[in-house]
Amino acid sequence: MYSLKGNNIENCQSSPRGKASFDHSLAPPCQVACPLHMEIREYVDLIAQGRVMEALQVIRDGNPFPSICAYVCTHPCEDVCRRSQVDKPIAIRALKRFAVEFGGDRMIQLEAETKHSEKVAIVGSGPAGLACAYYLRKLGYPVTIFEAHSELGGMLRVGIPQYRLPREIVDSEVQRLMQMGVEIRTDTRVVSLDLLFDIGYKAAFITVGAHQSLRLGIEGEESPGVIDGATFLREVNLGLKPSLGEGIAIVGGGNVAIDAARTALRLGANKVSILYRRNKAEMPADPAEIEQAMAEGVRIMFLVAPTRIKRASGRLSVTCIRMKLGELDARGRRQPVPIKDSEFDMEFDALITAIGQAPEIPEDFHLHIGRGSTVQVDPVTLITNQTGVFAGGDAVTGPATVVEALAAGRL
Repeated sequence: MYSLKGNNIENCQSSPRGKASFDHSLAPPCQVACPLHMEIREYVDLIAQGRVMEALQVIRDGNPFPSICAYVCTHPCEDVCRRSQVDKPIAIRALKRFAVEFGGDRMIQLEAETKHSEKVAIVGSGPAGLACAYYLRKLGYPVTIFEAHSELGGMLRVGIPQYRLPREIVDSEVQRLMQMGVEIRTDTRVVSLDLLFDIGYKAAFITVGAHQSLRLGIEGEESPGVIDGATFLREVNLGLKPSLGEGIAIVGGGNVAIDAARTALRLGANKVSILYRRNKAEMPADPAEIEQAMAEGVRIMFLVAPTRIKRASGRLSVTCIRMKLGELDARGRRQPVPIKDSEFDMEFDALITAIGQAPEIPEDFHLHIGRGSTVQVDPVTLITNQTGVFAGGDAVTGPATVVEALAAGRL
């Protein structure tokens, strides 16, 4: 391996445990792009040398739950990999998954001695909450996770379909936290932060996710047969099998829309269509997931938006309008503009809305709420307006990736 020091390229010698003496004054772009800033260059090189267990140790040093990331990370590191200037980027996520599956439960340290008396409460058990609990226990703090649902995992369990993230992967990581001494309280909804402090907790980390689906704001949205994407995926992941019918429409272009479409196919729907108001290049969903959905038979109708929903004869009549792309918006995407007199009708058995989600923060938390119903925090410390109360994950950023939530939990 090599590192850059000034204008010289020098060999990096690895120590017996696989730690290389890197000069981090010039980090590679893959490491910069990774929200966890993992030592990608190091573990990829170790795998190339056949030193897989040493690579696994490097991976576990930088990522609390690499087995989860190995399945669902959106691998922004690969988007900036320098190898793409030659041919294709290094398959970083696949190499991580190889190392994790090769090593299994080896290289895992579950010892966590309690060194401090101050107890910390974590409200919510998504990836940010689980990561926070993991690192607090390693630091020696007593930790309790409060989860409103019956099982831990947040969106890992109720938002991501099982075909993308097997449930046994989440279960094994939760079990390791319990072995480290993290106290788990499921079916426990926290309604007051003051109560947590009254019963002895010295700090709280709010990571309740973004489970509240945004509304379309059109006529007929409350019609029977219309369901929001978050609720649909949650019901399926909890073992229910909603009766959708054969012809299904999904409104949206993000990962939730793609997940809902592919899940509907697996539930027996014959015709699944995605209605998206921009073009394919503008879709925020993972490009690989889009291609897989299309390969499975999902039809994507671009530059189309619903304007009215009406239920008649047991089906949904959806009036849509065609769109064209106009000026750039604040996020750098071209604004969809309706085309006059371009309305048309389609019929479906069910319609799933997946145009975005927002956090739902109890008023009794008395936290400052900003744009998109997100909790306002100091970007460096994650402290809220309440003393001793921190927040992170989707509750602060809005819907984001699993690896970004893990990074917030570690911070």
